[in-house]
Amino acid sequence: MIYGYCRTAQDDDCGIQKQMNVITEYCKENNYEVEIHIDNGASGLTLDRPEMKKLLSKAKEGDTIIVSDIAKLTRNINDYKFILSRGIKVVICE
Repeated sequence: MIYGYCRTAQDDDCGIQKQMNVITEYCKENNYEVEIHIDNGASGLTLDRPEMKKLLSKAKEGDTIIVSDIAKLTRNINDYKFILSRGIKVVICE
């Protein structure tokens, strides 16, 4: 399964839209169907975010998470390593 993930630290629909555009364009170019998860107004310092929790409960080994920028996924290297340790691939578009 292919998942897209978008996040802003503050209520910023424009930033979310830009991220979604980058992810959907990448998926269109690669003929991927994508399910996008959005956390608006959430810090990247922890994975304790509503949509990130849902995404991580669904994602399994072999799945892919696509983000426009690594900082949108997490700002914590240990959280990034945790995601990779579960066999989940991460694609960074920008």
